[in-house]
Amino acid sequence: MSDFDDFSSSGFSMSDTGSDAFLGKAPEPIDLRVASPQVPNTIRVASIRDLAGFRRVAQDRLVRPSENDLWKLRQSDDGAWVVERLFDEDGNPLKAG
Repeated sequence: MSDFDDFSSSGFSMSDTGSDAFLGKAPEPIDLRVASPQVPNTIRVASIRDLAGFRRVAQDRLVRPSENDLWKLRQSDDGAWVVERLFDEDGNPLKAG
């Protein structure tokens, strides 16, 4: 006879416990798909690190290979450097430039 022969589950009852029982509803499924982040149309360049991930392809043109985007580097009216996205996700121009 083993130590487990005396074990009986008759004293246990099956009932809902935990947060699902407390809230009174079944849990909703979780969507684990990752949404693609929204890419900004303009990035203000505060340091050279802000240009990480870009490749210069012309005097004022940059490519971001990870997103396959074409960007324009220019100085804004207040003297700050900005990088502007030239095309949207569908390939349409965002503005003439």
